[in-house]
Amino acid sequence: MALLRGARLCICALVALSGIAMAQPLGNTLNFAVTSDERFSKTLAQRVLSAAYKELGIELTFTPLPIRRGYAQAEIGEVDGLGMTVSLELAPSLLRVDVPIAYEETVVWATRRDFAPNGFASLQPYLVGHIAGVRYFEQRLQGLRTDPAPNLEALFRKLELGRTDLVTESRFNGCLIKQLGLNKVVMLQPSLEVLPGYHFLHTKHAALLPRITAVLRKMETEGSIKKIHAAALREHQALCG
Repeated sequence: MALLRGARLCICALVALSGIAMAQPLGNTLNFAVTSDERFSKTLAQRVLSAAYKELGIELTFTPLPIRRGYAQAEIGEVDGLGMTVSLELAPSLLRVDVPIAYEETVVWATRRDFAPNGFASLQPYLVGHIAGVRYFEQRLQGLRTDPAPNLEALFRKLELGRTDLVTESRFNGCLIKQLGLNKVVMLQPSLEVLPGYHFLHTKHAALLPRITAVLRKMETEGSIKKIHAAALREHQALCG
């Protein structure tokens, strides 16, 4: 009986220790899901987060994933969280860091120039393309005729070919459109809205939330985040015009 009791105690201790290990960053490295599309907002988020976590002695890796899969893996803890998203209605297992680290400016792309957007409701008469799985677009475009695409290249090629009337996407896609040689696609003005992007941690790292929030808050106050954004924007403009 004594041996059995001792074995049970050992098993309980091992389970407790494994739980603690799961709740801590392994080897001072964290891995966050990011979109597999090349986005300017992704660049902003990765640079800000890398600088912030470096102050805590934590290195980062980023796993590019289709958006739906990124959400799913973050929600169940297969990755340590989301690099950045503008969507706020996420699972309770994801904790928002309440300091914006990036932004998205949503605009309308089209092959026509005779339409001036005036909010999402003004898109009602048209077939609107957007990236599948982006909860922000799914919410904003409710009630409209939509045609989701799996990635940015497919999205804009369908627009160029006339398979959709309009596309709602980031204003920073001009580079991609040039690379794809899509000569008909133009950005319409004014933009629909500008949204802040936030970083999310899985609840297994709840103890880290106040620490990374404090670092990002300090960076925000000191202007470090704005400087990182400005440098990234200069690089983007030099490449894309």
